[in-house]
Amino acid sequence: MFGNIVQRSVAQAFSTVEDYRKRYLCDWETNWEQWRNYFRMFFAPSLVKRLMLPPAQVSLEMRDLAKSLDLPLEVYEVTTQDGYILEVHRLVGKGSPVLLMHGMMVNSLSWLSSGEESLGYQLHKAGFDVWLGNVRGGRYGIKHTSLSTNDPEFWRYTFHEIGTQDIPAILEKIVRETGCSSVDCIGHSMGATALLIANSTSKRAQARIGQTVLLAPVALTSENQIGLPSNKHVKRIQQELANWLGVHYLLLQIPGMDKIKKRPLFPIISDTIINQFVGDCGSTLTENLSVELVSNSSIYTILHFMQIISEKKFRPFDWNQKPINEIKEYDLSKITCKTTLFFAKSDLLAPPCVESAYQKVLPALIDSRVVEMTHIGFLWGGDANILVYQPIIQTLSGKNE
Repeated sequence: MFGNIVQRSVAQAFSTVEDYRKRYLCDWETNWEQWRNYFRMFFAPSLVKRLMLPPAQVSLEMRDLAKSLDLPLEVYEVTTQDGYILEVHRLVGKGSPVLLMHGMMVNSLSWLSSGEESLGYQLHKAGFDVWLGNVRGGRYGIKHTSLSTNDPEFWRYTFHEIGTQDIPAILEKIVRETGCSSVDCIGHSMGATALLIANSTSKRAQARIGQTVLLAPVALTSENQIGLPSNKHVKRIQQELANWLGVHYLLLQIPGMDKIKKRPLFPIISDTIINQFVGDCGSTLTENLSVELVSNSSIYTILHFMQIISEKKFRPFDWNQKPINEIKEYDLSKITCKTTLFFAKSDLLAPPCVESAYQKVLPALIDSRVVEMTHIGFLWGGDANILVYQPIIQTLSGKNE
């Protein structure tokens, strides 16, 4: 009798599965409504909103970190032309100004997160007037003249706006405060990408940028690079998730995570996880600091990166508001300032194979290096000071010319 019950249950289950397969798992490319219903079944907007991490739920401030390193800190507010209010940190020095732009989902703390081994500390030690930039949506960029972070319009941006709005506004603030006519710039990952955009599209930025040093820029691609499938339907699903579900920014919060983060072991565990991605040379990340580095970011920044890698074209994000032929690629041949590139040997986001693509289009490229580290090793790699930071200081000081 028990065997008959099992057989009937299995037969019923297979019948249900087959029925579901026929009804829902049809050709998704031609049955978009079926896929929309599928996503709606699993992702209720009310649930997604409850999982959103409120911006800036952290404790350690830049002033605490600077004080622990005995660094003179000044804090400025910069308002962009489109209303975002950014907090910019300055390690006051007597030398020429240099601006550091961080990558995605971190903040200006990352430039001091390795203590005395950090790039920010090393530049200040070398005599530079160090400015640590922040971008819209991050921990130090959640204010706006008219928009709230609860407003989806607040998060409607990518690193295009960071390059055309945030960086020019920060540069103008630095010029006003220092009296210097130009500012050398260093960017890592998305920060490097945004600097390329600023320097190729914004006349305001072009007039202020001196030398640039780009660490693992994610912009140009190579045929040898691992890519993403180019499919308009995949992109449509991505945008539908962002627009319909109301997921306009990251991070999503795991229920109870705020309590877990307060446990003594959590920072140690998070540091350990990050260290696994730094590389064989070890990590210089200051203990228990990784929890403080993470910032929210617009989900469209991720979609923009996915678009670039998928299409293998470095162009503005397609908001589906213009015919695709009207959206031009960024013209990097317009960048006339001296440029230095660093790539990590073990990096999937900006692999060494793309180096030649930059060499072909940057007219004032003075140096390009591939170093033995990973993508995040530029911040926390054990050899970063020797392989990257000291060469940067020599370059900006003019000692390698």
